[in-house]
Amino acid sequence: MQDRNGIGSLIGLRAEAVTPIVHAKVPIRVEGTENDLKPIELAMRRELVANENGGLTAIDIPIITGNSQCGNIRRLLLSDLLARLGLKRAMFGERSIPDSVRVLYHTLFSGGTLGMDGKFIPEFTIESEEIIRQQWPMLSLLGASMGKSMLRSKVAFHDLIPAAMVLAKHVPSELRQSLGLVDFDPTLALVLPEDDASYAGSRAFDRRVPAPVASEPKKKKKDGADEAPAPEPAAEPDNGVPAPAKEKEEPKNPYREGIKPRTGYIPAGTPLMGWIEVDADLTDVEFGVLSRGLELLIARGRLGGWGHIGFGRAQIEVVAGELDSSAYSEWLDENRDRLVAELTGKEEPCWTTGLLDSLPR
Repeated sequence: MQDRNGIGSLIGLRAEAVTPIVHAKVPIRVEGTENDLKPIELAMRRELVANENGGLTAIDIPIITGNSQCGNIRRLLLSDLLARLGLKRAMFGERSIPDSVRVLYHTLFSGGTLGMDGKFIPEFTIESEEIIRQQWPMLSLLGASMGKSMLRSKVAFHDLIPAAMVLAKHVPSELRQSLGLVDFDPTLALVLPEDDASYAGSRAFDRRVPAPVASEPKKKKKDGADEAPAPEPAAEPDNGVPAPAKEKEEPKNPYREGIKPRTGYIPAGTPLMGWIEVDADLTDVEFGVLSRGLELLIARGRLGGWGHIGFGRAQIEVVAGELDSSAYSEWLDENRDRLVAELTGKEEPCWTTGLLDSLPR
């Protein structure tokens, strides 16, 4: 990584899929379309690679978009912030919370309040933008949309792509060695439903995930202890001969039967590479925010969707550049009271119109 104060400083990322990574958008209902479902689109990128004839061939490779990485880090940072401040996420769903808190939470969670009530969003000036950057460095780092204005981000997340040798020319020269490129066909990094033999393997996507066991409902004894329900007696037919006992059906195991991505997946074992470009004017606190976000992403070890049933587990590491979140931790300690006050509605966020109007110009 170059000097952080230089232009185009880079942080190199490498990931390896531990379980298949779901590689599709969940369909949404759209009236007037077949089955009222919008077709699922794969996140693909077209690249030119050298062919046997010395020319170039266009291939489509699967990607994990920079936007999804940024969104994951944004939400991880918010959850981490609330935990460190001793606040519960559930409080932001209460109807009694002030609108200013609702706008603040929405901005931190999704990065935008585009089109929201202008009563709580200022007309941006150089002074107001600078105040927002100082008061909320996570928004300064990742950017946000506020009313009719945009707070420019100071970091660019590049797509995670297969770490294939044939894609080396698309990688910054200073990162090629550290990203650990492998000699394989990057088009094989995506398995589609048509490939039945490979697709069937997604059913047992991770045998280390404990299988859920269906259990019979329990009855309560009078003294409060649990008691298993007594078996129902078999019905006797009209001829007086007892009916044969009904065989007990084995509970279906959703971890072994029929669980597969909607369209395609990146197979387990696939190496991926990516990088992050940071601005030259990144402050120590903003770099601390980025470092903390990456620490949380690495600790979570998830990419893509369906993580709640085991998909998307990945080993993620920083292979170029060093992380340091200490400046952010110090800033958090110094601003704890103000942050709690704004997130609980005791004080208005710094970008509400009333506060900004009172600032010196």
